Amino acid sequence: MQTLTLKGKRVVITGASSGIGRACAILASQLGAKVMLVARREDKLRETISLMDGDGDHDIYACDVTDSPALANLVARTGKIDGLVHAAGIGPMCPVGMIDRAHVESVFRINFFSFLELMKHYSKVRNRNEKLSVVAVSSVSAMAGWGGGGRLLRLQGRAERKYTLSCN
Repeated sequence: MQTLTLKGKRVVITGASSGIGRACAILASQLGAKVMLVARREDKLRETISLMDGDGDHDIYACDVTDSPALANLVARTGKIDGLVHAAGIGPMCPVGMIDRAHVESVFRINFFSFLELMKHYSKVRNRNEKLSVVAVSSVSAMAGWGGGGRLLRLQGRAERKYTLSCN
């Protein structure tokens, strides 16, 4: 029986300072990948890297995924990659009646538009290896909702599912 391996693969993981992003970074390291961890807080990225396998094999990039020039710089610094996990994201934790446009725009900037921007860069042949694998993490709230906020999240889920991206 063949087991899953990422040996020799270069994987960028956003949101790697906590939650699902951190868990993905740890697992990818256990599977043999060279992981490039991305999040805003360098101290939290260092915590994550301390939990990973493969001493010295991984890199951290303190980067705000909503900053377009910073993302372009990130892509230039990471070199060609084999995988991207976009786990950076936030959720509106207040009733829909209290959410304003700026709040909704910040959610979309982090959860959705930053992913599109990363894909714009990494879909170029010079930035990826032949068979780039991409995972964009989204909340189940986009499908099921939660008390008071479900409508907004379901709208975001529809927007996220509308686009199919291919790097072929």
